[in-house]
Amino acid sequence: MTLSYAVGEWARIFPLEMLIRAMGAFFVRRGSQDPLYRKVLERYVAMATQSGVCQAVFLEGGLSRDGMLGEPKLGLLDYILRHYDWKTDRDVVFVPVGINYDRVLEDENLLAWDRKEARLTTSQHLTKLWRFLRINLFAGSRKRWKRYGYASVNFGVPISMRSYSEERGIEFNHLEKEQRIVKVIELAESLMQSLRYVMPIIPVPIICAVLMRAGDKPRTSLEIFGDCDTLIDEMIEKGAAMKADEKPRQRTLSRSLDMLLSLIHI
Repeated sequence: MTLSYAVGEWARIFPLEMLIRAMGAFFVRRGSQDPLYRKVLERYVAMATQSGVCQAVFLEGGLSRDGMLGEPKLGLLDYILRHYDWKTDRDVVFVPVGINYDRVLEDENLLAWDRKEARLTTSQHLTKLWRFLRINLFAGSRKRWKRYGYASVNFGVPISMRSYSEERGIEFNHLEKEQRIVKVIELAESLMQSLRYVMPIIPVPIICAVLMRAGDKPRTSLEIFGDCDTLIDEMIEKGAAMKADEKPRQRTLSRSLDMLLSLIHI
């Protein structure tokens, strides 16, 4: 199955750019006011939608830097629905996908993106690439992977735009821009709400939340693990996408705590 997805300008760094392009991504210039560029992008997304291409869309427009969901960006969502006729076109189905990582490869680049003087130069990127390859290709298997922790993905209930439009009497292709944007905002808020309840719970963010709660109060590893268990129970009670028997085991939390300690010493 062909997958197409939009990526922001932050990913246009060597060698990440080549890898992402090879995986089917296209880069989006956020905030571009070039009318030709915007028209070409709109047409590309519309043609991909009409052809049934599976498209991955980050509604927030990028990765979260603080773990909180951001405000949804409406551009690509509007491009998908602008000419959509639920009566004659193939169904468009949105599947909420929650993805969470203990650590991402581009973390330092994301943190420094707002400060141009802090961004890495080409030579620094090459140095970092060599270090990554040296660790992951030549190190032992245990050391190779423990630096990056866990990643997890959850899938929510699919939302059929044919059913959604029919139930609400919405015809996106016949709405003026002002009216259409209001309906797109309503859909975006609904999708974001779905994402909140499928976001995976993984060890490192849980440990970080516990440490932030504790403040300057010293905590033993056993106390940290106990607090993690309590925090996860609170999240499950509020509808988080985890069952009690799926909670991280103490060994998992211990490895994640060791990973955090190793990052501090880097």
